Amino acid sequence: MVRSPGTAARLDPPMDKMPRSEAAPRKIAYVLGQNAIGGTELQSRWLVAGLRSRGERFDVFVVDGSAGLADLAEGGRAVSLGGGWPRGPWQLVQVARRTLALRRHLRRGGYTIVHGVMARGYVVAALASAGRRSIRLLASRRNLGVHRETSNVIERRLEKFSARRTDMFIANSTAVRDYWSALGHGEKDDWVVIPNALDDWRFEQVPPQELADAARLVSVGGLKAVKNHSQLLEVAADLNRRGHPVEVLLVGDGELRDALEARATALGVRLHVTGLVEDTRAWLGSAQVYVHASTSEGSSNAIAEAMAYGMAIVATDVGGTAEQVGDTARLVPPDDPAAMSAAIAAYLDDPALRERSGSLARAKADEELRASHILDRYISAYGTD
Repeated sequence: MVRSPGTAARLDPPMDKMPRSEAAPRKIAYVLGQNAIGGTELQSRWLVAGLRSRGERFDVFVVDGSAGLADLAEGGRAVSLGGGWPRGPWQLVQVARRTLALRRHLRRGGYTIVHGVMARGYVVAALASAGRRSIRLLASRRNLGVHRETSNVIERRLEKFSARRTDMFIANSTAVRDYWSALGHGEKDDWVVIPNALDDWRFEQVPPQELADAARLVSVGGLKAVKNHSQLLEVAADLNRRGHPVEVLLVGDGELRDALEARATALGVRLHVTGLVEDTRAWLGSAQVYVHASTSEGSSNAIAEAMAYGMAIVATDVGGTAEQVGDTARLVPPDDPAAMSAAIAAYLDDPALRERSGSLARAKADEELRASHILDRYISAYGTD
């Protein structure tokens, strides 16, 4: 197994538009659950930088600010409301403390829009803005309720309260919108769908990181259960048995790394794990097929990056993936390794098909996911004062 160091984070805000020219632009408080390494946090850092580049008065408040705020502070304020997030009875105490802290900031700062992101973010944002009629409250939903699998009754009630307080919801796919609206989180008219954004550099070709000894399957994402990388290893073993020699490249890191490496050894599958990597292009370019075996997705950043880079893609048909890829990729049912193996084999057997599918995926990403287009849609969603 190969462990390669990650690259430094890159978040290039779109700078192709002039700042807003209003004499008194709205003032936005962006309330983020945490600032870590996941896709939601990455999109949030892009959005913060992009809106500030457009001249928006945009401050960030992080409910769990223990991971640091330097990458959110450039061009504006970034404030930690506390560090760490305990479970059990102490959690309610921390919710109360951070709500009161945010409420003081909202009162003193004269914010007209509050946008909560991630469960901790939109719950605390709703509690802190309760009773303040001058504030328009927005909340983002970015997955199919994965966090609800481990949430308790109190957390679910707070989430329901926040939904009743919210004026507009933003989803990154129609599947996410439909999931949450079915739970009573707003009517469909209260929602706007804005997909994940891709910076322009994601579309630029770079030399591949290294050449594989066999056909390479690449997957990007945290090494955790929901990403189902264990199925990808099973599929690779099946392809090897059937005369399609392949190796697997996992771009990411996480709690299951050791278990996945042990499983690959047991299956006789050659596995490379890169560790955390922000610029995935050189690794994508070293593979023949991008494979996404996830059992749940709202709208995958990793799939979007593979589309922008012109990859042939095999993905599970979950959440917003079908909407995201359209007819540019091969979709298979979740937890169906035989279907995934057959889809990958079809690409491995036909280089022309791989190239055609990759070109279609790149064109779709270019048309729909460019950062400047997505930023325009956020500005429209925020509306005018």
